[in-house]
Amino acid sequence: MKKRILGLAIAAAVIISLVASGTWAIFTDTETTTDNTFTAGTIDISLDPTEGQDVVTVEGDLDLKPCQTGYISVNVTNDGTNPCEVWKHIANVVNDENEVVDAEQKYYTAHPASENWLMSNWIHYNMTVCRDVVDIEAIYLVETGLIPGDSGWYYDSSTIYTVELDDITDRANLSLLTVIPATVNFTNSFDTVAALAATPDGDSLYVVDRDSAELARYDIDSDTWTWIGDTGLNVCVQLACALDGTLYASSNGSDELYTINTSTAAATSLGKIRIGGPTGTIVNVQGADIVFGIDDSTGTITGILYLWAPNSLYSLVPQTSPDYVLAKSIGGHGGFSYTGLAVMDGGAGALLGSTISDDINTIDRTDGSKGTVYDMWDADSDTAYDHKWGDMTTGPLACRELIAETDGFYLTHTETNTNSDNDPEDEVESHWMYLGVLGPGESLGVTQSYHLDSLVDNWGQSDKVFFDIEFVAQQIEGALPDPPGPVLPGHGRD
Repeated sequence: MKKRILGLAIAAAVIISLVASGTWAIFTDTETTTDNTFTAGTIDISLDPTEGQDVVTVEGDLDLKPCQTGYISVNVTNDGTNPCEVWKHIANVVNDENEVVDAEQKYYTAHPASENWLMSNWIHYNMTVCRDVVDIEAIYLVETGLIPGDSGWYYDSSTIYTVELDDITDRANLSLLTVIPATVNFTNSFDTVAALAATPDGDSLYVVDRDSAELARYDIDSDTWTWIGDTGLNVCVQLACALDGTLYASSNGSDELYTINTSTAAATSLGKIRIGGPTGTIVNVQGADIVFGIDDSTGTITGILYLWAPNSLYSLVPQTSPDYVLAKSIGGHGGFSYTGLAVMDGGAGALLGSTISDDINTIDRTDGSKGTVYDMWDADSDTAYDHKWGDMTTGPLACRELIAETDGFYLTHTETNTNSDNDPEDEVESHWMYLGVLGPGESLGVTQSYHLDSLVDNWGQSDKVFFDIEFVAQQIEGALPDPPGPVLPGHGRD
């Protein structure tokens, strides 16, 4: 039996060998693609203006005096075909005596040994970057989930929607973004969320629950929630995030404005919100909301905190000694309590107010008047939306603060500058500052401020400082390139 099996195996091997050694003819056809081209992309940025700017104060003064601040603005545009990272730095700083006026000569005579006569050592530096927000702006609305039941109103899961305004149909189309978990991953309830704020970069949303006072953060891209802690605020239904990331809140229970630590949720009171002064009328913030807008009308980019209290729009300015928050009346229109506020055009446009009448209205920031009325519409079911209570927010904001004067940076630095801590990293010159990523056709507006220190004496009269501002663009496809040079400490890419 074993021999027979072996024989069959050998026979099979012979047959396979014969087949493999045979000759075959096959049909073939050959075609060729011609004129194939490999094209390298381009990195190309342009500046407007390109030269010859004077540092000018808000009032238009060219000759700065101690304690005054002047500004320069430059638009950077990506004219290439590839996205790029953009960096900038100050270079070729030259101090010019210009002319020695009488008071200046008297100072030199009285202080012959002084070496603190370089004006650039006494100029504080500050920078704000404003991004073109076309096609990246998002408006959000949170619904607390207040619904009727057999024994009265009760709260179900809170939900967050994206809002798209349709100027043809005058509809505010709401699309579901996420349902806030009531208890999962949280130590307390999140089913009555009525306070919502987007981070300035638009990547995340903060929420505070009205009843539990808990703070949480939602990462939009990863669809994940992070519990932060208990704010301790009584009936917090107003929340807003500033350009620098500071989180503000106001409370129905106290009529005060707070800052909230986004790491611990601890709330710090800035004082009562008052009209007219430290002993003025306290603003009732029940049924109100706050939002940050952006103002570039004065030649620099600043954030303005707005409050809509019943029937009126205010700007809020925290004060010290004593601590209170000054509410400056802008105007308004009667009969409206907005449950939420947002702002159009990445923070630079009109305000938006949501109502329990299922509308979203535009609000003129200059006089508080009502504009276009958009009907809330459930885009997922294509039906009218029944809004009960909630909040609104906008992200990203068009601008973000990169360097603040309080960080202690100077235009240049020497060991003899007694207003510095003698750390070479204090100087802005020769250090690179990261501006962000620019896609093809996108632009960044860069506003830089130069503040003349209060300690500059008569030796500085009539002096001039000349300098260049250099911008560098680097590709970001493939391996991320190294920074073009030493980076200003505390700033740069994430």
